[in-house]
Amino acid sequence: MRIERINAKAGEGKVTLSSIAASISSGNQVGIDTHGLNVILKVDFQGSIEAIRQAIQALPQENVSLRFLLQAPGDVSLSDVDLAVASEGIVFGFNVKAPGSVKKYAKQKSVEIRLYKVIYDLIDDLRNAMEGLLDLAEEEVPLGSAKVRAVFSSGSGKAAGCMVTTGKVVEGCNVRVLHKGKEVYVGTLDSLRRVKETVKEVGAGLECGIGVDDFDDWEEGDVLEAFNTVKKARTLEEASATVTAALKGAGVQV
Repeated sequence: MRIERINAKAGEGKVTLSSIAASISSGNQVGIDTHGLNVILKVDFQGSIEAIRQAIQALPQENVSLRFLLQAPGDVSLSDVDLAVASEGIVFGFNVKAPGSVKKYAKQKSVEIRLYKVIYDLIDDLRNAMEGLLDLAEEEVPLGSAKVRAVFSSGSGKAAGCMVTTGKVVEGCNVRVLHKGKEVYVGTLDSLRRVKETVKEVGAGLECGIGVDDFDDWEEGDVLEAFNTVKKARTLEEASATVTAALKGAGVQV
């Protein structure tokens, strides 16, 4: 049963530091436990385990925890590779070796073995792997703003005649509509016209017609903020701060 389980896991894809880090940009974390990173740790002496564990305490683990499935002295073995396959883990070695036969077996099973001579290099790679498992944060990038000067009918809906006051507005960008300072809509700018011509963008100091498919409640004096949303990788510290803030907001003492 153990062999069958290992062979089944072997066909599910390779879990490496590179593949985990790649999830930062792609957001694709299918098959990876986003709550924990499974680690098989082999070291030269028993005392090295405690030194590494102490260094790891500096890494925030509120969002991604390290699961040490094995911590033991000695070179990397075939059984270590089997454990990595079954758990979708990564083998880390400190001041130890991986015999050629073990490396070959690991390659066949798509298991990554990482060997280190310096503790802090090992810690840095662990950090990178943990941050690769974090959800991406969305960040707004301001483009510009416009003020509604008139409201007119457009097809079956309404559009806003605007003056761009700062930056620019771009077709397809995200928009936020403020009525007397209060947010009343957030969505996508679907139609952008200037002098009856469809345009890609309009800069500050120019007038334009703006329409969105699912919003008609324009009023003169409304302010429209244009922005794009980008996904950004988070550090462990940023993720930890988000959790702490959420707990405090819920009235939980931390």
